[in-house]
Amino acid sequence: MNVSTRFADAYQSYVRPILAPTICLLTILFFGWHTLAGETGLLALGGYQEQQVQLQKQAKALAERRADLERKRAMLGDRIEPDYGEELVREKLGLVHDDEIIVRLED
Repeated sequence: MNVSTRFADAYQSYVRPILAPTICLLTILFFGWHTLAGETGLLALGGYQEQQVQLQKQAKALAERRADLERKRAMLGDRIEPDYGEELVREKLGLVHDDEIIVRLED
C-alpha cells in the first residue's frame, strides 16, 4: 500500500466524517463567544447602563442650564429690565461704582 493511498484512506474514514460538524461547532462557538463577551455582548450591557445613567444626569444638567438661559432671555424681552441690564453690563465689562467694594471669589 502506498503512503498517499493510506493517507487518502485515513482521510476518508476519520477526518471527512468529522470535518463538517467541527466547522459548524467552531462557527457556533465563535458567534456564541461574541454574543456573550463581544463589544456589544451581554457582558457589556452593564457598561451601557452606567453610561445611560451618566448621560441622563448630563441631560438633566443641560436642561437646567437651558431653563436658566431661557429665563434670562425672557428678562431681556423687547425692553430690557434696567436692573438686569445693569447686571449684565457690569459682569461683562467689569464696571463698578466709586462707592462699591469688589470681592473676588475663585470659581
